[in-house]
This record gives sequence, structure tokens and C-alpha cells, in this order.
Amino acid sequence: MSSDSYTILQFLLDRANIQDTITSMTAFLDRRNWDGLTEHVLSKHEVTIDFTQLYGGEIYKGPGAGQSEAWRVATESLTSWQHVTTGVLVDLPQPGEGVGVPHKVKASANSTVTLQRDGTMGDNMIQHGGIYTLELTRGSAGLGSANPWRVSYLHATPLWTKGNMEVVANAFPKST
Repeated sequence: MSSDSYTILQFLLDRANIQDTITSMTAFLDRRNWDGLTEHVLSKHEVTIDFTQLYGGEIYKGPGAGQSEAWRVATESLTSWQHVTTGVLVDLPQPGEGVGVPHKVKASANSTVTLQRDGTMGDNMIQHGGIYTLELTRGSAGLGSANPWRVSYLHATPLWTKGNMEVVANAFPKST
């Protein structure tokens, strides 16, 4: 494979790997696989996570390991949770002569999240539906190696919310 030309094989592998990275993000979160999030999903150097439209708080900017730990802490008070991510769209260039191998791509996905916390006043659940806007960066793994794509940016745009916001009270850092 020439580094000057983006091949059909690389395009198809990138598309599958990017979709796997996005799917793994919510699957690892739901399964409490914090090491998997750190090692196989989030950018090691810097990731930006923006859930401010959902929960207020602050935008996270820092290493992937820090975000994985923040999610672990945020979910400690929850009884259960589940993310359903569908409709993943990846913005990859079409392969061909003169088209270089991309190192950064944008993607989006539909997401539904259900969070439950026993012991809250009123309903013990909250549900959100919305759109994730993502940016992924290619790491150093090459063709035939481990999946090289990592999430470097995630923004959640809510489209609807149902339930009790008290379920997530104090789960996300607030601005001072």
C-alpha cells in the first residue's frame, strides 16, 4: 500500500475500525471496562468530552485515562445504566489515486441512554436520546494491526429527555 494513495481495502478497514471504536466506547462503559476505554477507545494524549448540554458542568480536556476515571466515578452512585448507539456515520474520503490516508475523521451516531439510581426522590430513572458528534484520530497501528482509531472528541447533543435529573445529581463536575 502506497502512503500516497488511499486504497479501497484501507477505506473499508478504517470504516469498520471507526465503527468498532464508537461501539466499543458505549459497550465498555456499560460493562465497566475502564481499562478497555483507556487502552482501546479514548485518545491517550488528549480527549475533549462535552456533555454540558445534558448535565451542565464543564467540558473535559485531558488524557483518555482521566476521562475513563471520571466516568467510573460518575457511575459509582448509579444502580445501572445502558447506552444504545446506532446509525453510526463516518466521514471518510473516498479511496483513489491522489487521496491520502486520513489521520483524523469526523463521525456521528444516534444514542439512547438510560440511567437508574435507586433511592432517589421520585422516579429512579432518566433517559436521554440524542446525537453524538465525534472526532477520531489514527494512532500508530498499521494495516493488519490492532484498531488504530481513538476518540479524541465527543459532544452529546440531547434531542429529548424523560425522567428525573436527580438520578445524575452531583455525578458531573460543576464550574466554579
